[in-house]
Amino acid sequence: MKKILLALPFLLTNLSFASDLGTFGETYEIREKSFLQQIQERLKDAEKSGKILEIQKTIQKQAEQNLNNPKPVADISNTEVERQWVYDPSISLDHDLKDQLGRIFYKAGTKVNPLEKISLTKSLIFIDGSDLKQVDWAIEQHNKKKGRAKIILVKGEIINLMRKKKVRLYFDQQGVLVKKFGIKHVPATLEQSGKMLLLREVRI
Repeated sequence: MKKILLALPFLLTNLSFASDLGTFGETYEIREKSFLQQIQERLKDAEKSGKILEIQKTIQKQAEQNLNNPKPVADISNTEVERQWVYDPSISLDHDLKDQLGRIFYKAGTKVNPLEKISLTKSLIFIDGSDLKQVDWAIEQHNKKKGRAKIILVKGEIINLMRKKKVRLYFDQQGVLVKKFGIKHVPATLEQSGKMLLLREVRI
């Protein structure tokens, strides 16, 4: 400890007599452009050159193509052999259902069929929108039901078809519905039959 205390005055004395060795070359303040500033400058350059307008048009075109032609549902083919089956929409609750006052009206484990409380107001028609024969058939069925049906595509250019046929269309994104109901072929239909759902794969 004594050695350290004796050494301190020596170090302080030497530091106080440190020489100024001068400046070598010019000195500059170090500044880096922020990432945001670089982006803004590049955007300004792109705007001046007209590239930003091209980029906007490209993005808009890609977005329109994606909206118009969603990814087709996999493993769905045209109906060759007609098939019909019934789907039970009942579910078993994994928790109690309560009203606003906290009163239980369905206990966990209860089997509930939603069709006992509400009805399916419109039937569903699943088609391949790239097959004009199926499109025309679906529109004919839609008209027979006086609009009480929804036409759902598993493939095809949905926006172009709506403009051309003047009818509202839907798309089964990622095949959520056809997988749920076990549909393998189109055209196919779904409608309520009592407390069940009746499905048909139709050959046309």
